[in-house]
Amino acid sequence: MSGLRYGRRKSPVETFVQVMNIVNFSLAIGVFLAWPGYAEVLADPMSVIAGSGSTIRPSVLEYPFVLLWLIPLAGACGAYVTSAVETTPLARFFAAFPLLLALACGGWLYFYVGFWG
Repeated sequence: MSGLRYGRRKSPVETFVQVMNIVNFSLAIGVFLAWPGYAEVLADPMSVIAGSGSTIRPSVLEYPFVLLWLIPLAGACGAYVTSAVETTPLARFFAAFPLLLALACGGWLYFYVGFWG
């Protein structure tokens, strides 16, 4: 059985999931390590949406900001688990969801709401 599972060539689905996992891990690590740069750009729009005042130095562990690195990390982990179980559609969903969510939120924030920074 292990010869059948590991001896075959990778399918395009596995390649897509692996590339998206790299993107998700890069987003999570990038937000976590380069937080001061992201905080300057993201604190004001998030405070406008939440209706609260922006803190001078928001922490990467505060509620709305923790989602910026937790969602990509959870998506990559979910894609890895579901691809290991060989649930291909769910693995694709978990792999693509964090990036699609970030693009949708960014597009809504900057184009629909009109916050140009």
